[in-house]
Amino acid sequence: MKIMNKIIKFVCVTALAFGSVACNLDLAPKTSMGVDNISTAKDAAAMREGVYRLYRSIYLGEYVYYPDYQSDLFNELSSSGNRGGFMYRHNIVSSDGDVYNNWIRHYSILANINFLIGKIDAMYEGLSADEQAEVDQYKGEMLVMRAATFRSLALRYCKDYEPSTAATDFGVPIVTTYDPNFRPDRGTMAATYTQITTDIADAEKLISAAGKANSAYVTKDAITALKAQVALDMHDYANASKYASSLYASYPLVKSQAELEKMWRLDTSTETIFQPAMTKTDLFGRFTDYHAGQWDATLGDYRCDAAYIPEQWVCDLYDTAKDWRYGPYVKEQHINQMEDNKVTGIVLTKYMGNINLQTGGETQLGWYLMPKVFRVAEMYLIDAEAQYRQSGKGLEPLNALRQARGLDALSGVTGAALFQEIKNERVREMIAEGGRMPDLKRWGDGFARNKQTARGLTFGQTGHDMKLAAGAPEFVWPIPRNEIEANANLKGQQNAGWGE
Repeated sequence: MKIMNKIIKFVCVTALAFGSVACNLDLAPKTSMGVDNISTAKDAAAMREGVYRLYRSIYLGEYVYYPDYQSDLFNELSSSGNRGGFMYRHNIVSSDGDVYNNWIRHYSILANINFLIGKIDAMYEGLSADEQAEVDQYKGEMLVMRAATFRSLALRYCKDYEPSTAATDFGVPIVTTYDPNFRPDRGTMAATYTQITTDIADAEKLISAAGKANSAYVTKDAITALKAQVALDMHDYANASKYASSLYASYPLVKSQAELEKMWRLDTSTETIFQPAMTKTDLFGRFTDYHAGQWDATLGDYRCDAAYIPEQWVCDLYDTAKDWRYGPYVKEQHINQMEDNKVTGIVLTKYMGNINLQTGGETQLGWYLMPKVFRVAEMYLIDAEAQYRQSGKGLEPLNALRQARGLDALSGVTGAALFQEIKNERVREMIAEGGRMPDLKRWGDGFARNKQTARGLTFGQTGHDMKLAAGAPEFVWPIPRNEIEANANLKGQQNAGWGE
């Protein structure tokens, strides 16, 4: 039968207690036959598309929101309706649904990846040479996504990787085969990162696709970008710098505000290394919390029902006259408030969405865009931080990014002042991409919040003056209680400060 006339039953799995959560049917690919019949390269290609759809979700919507809501990047407004409020106020517990949903989503991705890898391995010998090369590429892609998914879990549910304690610090449960009855323990951070680096090394032997800007699939350059991230995690600063800087020539930084607009409003840029695709018939994970703007013809601009807005210190980082990110990333706009609908304040505009994915007319935003899993701008930041950690340098890659964004080059900045500039630039460039809490954890920093001072803003109930000390338990999410209850091998392996 023709594959396009069939519907695949996507593998429905959960975290460690497989089968305890219903499968999200919206994520099921509509391109193939039953999972038991995956035996050809075409079958593998069909399921591959479904895995990409599932994988991209951890870079969209609430899966990106929540780590940043915990941090010092944003203020909650009264219009939030308590969306993300438990995260923002640090009221989460080990039974929190958001913590559990993140865990489940990651392990569902891993289970589907493992299932497809197993099917590819089983069919391999019966394929032609061309088909073997095709499924080699698919398997390599799955290995890269598996490594990145384990890393994403570790960033949320584990302490920062510390070489001196990685052999004893808790990692995340490692699952590398599809086995609904497998109940692993957490292992160690050393074991987690060994699996990540092993998957990357195995993928490098299989991936044949050369890198290109805006690639919708994993390429050789996407592997290099992941290696740069992982090396920075592991304090392997020499390799972090090497991998990151090796991508500069192939992905030139854009050098105008118009080009930044294209990156975020058209999903096209010379800077984007890997972004899984999205179409109007395949929409998922929109970013309404930061903007939710309605066009106001009188103003000639959007009036926003923002749930979260940048804190004042974040607003102050952007030079409104010079920084080309002011506009495409953040901007002063009218904000609807119950008391005064004429309030103006700085809102996040980065996720207004791809114009071509809007479904309600030219001015009706959709807040949908393709997730930028790897961008070369982050590579400059990795290089700058890695150089600083090695030798106190890092000004050259930092200035390259600053100047590409319209800012002046810095000179004579050294020591702690240079590191602070690197940190500030990471905020300006990577704002709202889910990395603030892992960054603070990696740097060993705490934080203190401060409210945006725009006139008339009505804030939520609490949390705006919160302080969090470096190393506080809140930097590491609890292992979901029902996972511990379902898996005896996780008993006694809860993160410090959360109880069982």
